[in-house]
Amino acid sequence: MLNIHAIPRFSTGSTRVNVGVLEGGTAANIIPEFARMVIETRSVSEETNNELERRVRNILAHSAEMHELRHEVEVIGAAIPIACDEELVALAMEEAAQVEGFHTIKSKVASAMGSEDASFMIRRVQERGGKGTYMIIGSNLPAPHHHPRFDIDEAVLPRGVELLNRIARRVLK
Repeated sequence: MLNIHAIPRFSTGSTRVNVGVLEGGTAANIIPEFARMVIETRSVSEETNNELERRVRNILAHSAEMHELRHEVEVIGAAIPIACDEELVALAMEEAAQVEGFHTIKSKVASAMGSEDASFMIRRVQERGGKGTYMIIGSNLPAPHHHPRFDIDEAVLPRGVELLNRIARRVLK
């Protein structure tokens, strides 16, 4: 795990690597029969993420070999970068400016490290000639995403629905 977290960052774009689960054994004085890690890699570039994943796999293989252990890698999910369509970003920003309660509207058209479902769905839409973007509707949070105390401010939900409604009405005219 320490070697995975020590992988140098890339000059080709932002990356994220995390060991979210590390478990093994049943007691402090018993050597476990097996251990399990759940690892995530992400990047704003598919090529960079592929290289990051290659390095993680290399660390796993050599760490196992060093101790004469077997290892297996099972891929249970994936994400690809999201390339937002500039015209849809502009439209979303125009409509967000009309929704009461939105105070800060930012544009970031470059590739983003979105969630796996959204990234594949947006790419599929774009491959079929459609437009796609990824939006984050923020609010004050008691803790960041993926934290045990994370909770959403449900007051933002009607604003989000209104924004989606306004975008749909413009696109479907």
